[in-house]
Amino acid sequence: MRVRDKFTPTPQQTSDFLARASWATIVSVREDAIPTATHVPVLCKQRGDSWCVEGHIARNNPHWELLQSGAPTLCILQGAHCYVSSAWYKEPSAPTWNYQSVHLTGRAFLVEDPNAVMNHMRELLKFHEGETVAQHMDAVVTPATFEKLLPAIVAFRIEVDEIDSALKMSQNKEDATFASIVEHIENRDAPLDAEVAQIMRALRPALFTGSNEE
Repeated sequence: MRVRDKFTPTPQQTSDFLARASWATIVSVREDAIPTATHVPVLCKQRGDSWCVEGHIARNNPHWELLQSGAPTLCILQGAHCYVSSAWYKEPSAPTWNYQSVHLTGRAFLVEDPNAVMNHMRELLKFHEGETVAQHMDAVVTPATFEKLLPAIVAFRIEVDEIDSALKMSQNKEDATFASIVEHIENRDAPLDAEVAQIMRALRPALFTGSNEE
């Protein structure tokens, strides 16, 4: 992924994004050189300075056969994004698109241990439901339930070798245009506008607190 320097987030911004990420596009290349992609729920985990991605795929999806024995794999994580109209600029320029995205490149391996697969599924529940709800769901999603589900899925792990991270949120615009973009986004009602505006406010908080500090 090509990322201009001004749109490269800090390591902490990338880590924060990965900790929240839960939906990914997994891309592999078949023997006939044709790429194949599958959209799956995932958990991104940091281990020291390294990251790994844990997920699962339906067994009836042949893509899982490409996710083993250290196969090279691309994991695409897409964050908030939205259209930015040039009518909001203080000086004439072209419209653009603001977005956050991380590409993780690494080696994929299958998770064979049934207990490890079950733990992965429970971690997904806890991630989305929260600790308290997940505990109550143990009475519903029982070990017997998991045992019925396990044959239908294949769990995998991607050991990440390279991270390409982009945070393009109008950082190249002067303060007046930057503030105008945020104002217009907040007054619009597209699905991800609120999240984009929140990210932009965090990039230049002084603009929105009455402070003259940079």
